[in-house]
Amino acid sequence: MANSGPLVEAQLVSPAWSGVSSTKAGASVGHDSNALFGSTQSVSSGGAADVLEAAWLHDAAINLDPEGSMTLTTDTAANLIADPLAGDIRVARVVLRNAADAAETITLAGGSGVTMRTNEGAADLVIGQDEAAELTFFRTSASAVDCYVTFFT
Repeated sequence: MANSGPLVEAQLVSPAWSGVSSTKAGASVGHDSNALFGSTQSVSSGGAADVLEAAWLHDAAINLDPEGSMTLTTDTAANLIADPLAGDIRVARVVLRNAADAAETITLAGGSGVTMRTNEGAADLVIGQDEAAELTFFRTSASAVDCYVTFFT
């Protein structure tokens, strides 16, 4: 899946990291579903739009530093169901923190087959500077996923 604004930097900051490295749009990204629980990943995005890929949902937390306000779209339901919501696993969680160095926002959007859910509507899909949100992904059928967004300010 091509990103219109590729992630340009990634650094794992967990001292217990022992994962395998892979590459996402020029970023070195670790991925090991067993080793990542409890880790934090710091990422910079260089564009106005990017994709929160299914493989990244094995992380417990992501610090995202946008290079300007951006839209972050979840991966497709098909990719989320393939991994990390495969088999008997029906829930995946990640905390996403806006680590911007200026007044930049991250607007969340659902990929194909993903329904975004909040208690306030579309206004609740914007993460401001130094704010965070927990994204909880529930597989609701063989082809659909709900993403519940809970904010921390």
